[in-house]
Amino acid sequence: MDLIKEYNERYMFFHEITGVAMQVHRKFRGGLLESAYEAALKYLLEKEGYKVERQVMLPIYWDDVQLDQTKTLREIGRPPESMQKALSAMQKALEKLDEATEACGVEDAADSLDF
Repeated sequence: MDLIKEYNERYMFFHEITGVAMQVHRKFRGGLLESAYEAALKYLLEKEGYKVERQVMLPIYWDDVQLDQTKTLREIGRPPESMQKALSAMQKALEKLDEATEACGVEDAADSLDF
């Protein structure tokens, strides 16, 4: 399979999520509270099969030490399990590609791809 085509298929969910966000923007336009946009985006993404959490608190680290402060991420969308497995496989493939290209004297495999 063509590497660029495979990459595009594996990361299609970025395109899908952006499309849903634009759909919310077109329908609501400006002027509403952020929570209204979040609720609509969550609803539409879940309708598409994504697992979505709003206002997620994530820990903050300094080196390996967890600090007593957290960061709020406004919204995290998780692709369906099959997409998660595909992304994991893609990440492993890219790591192997990086190793192979490094052995050939190329610093970053992504730099060698012309998008």
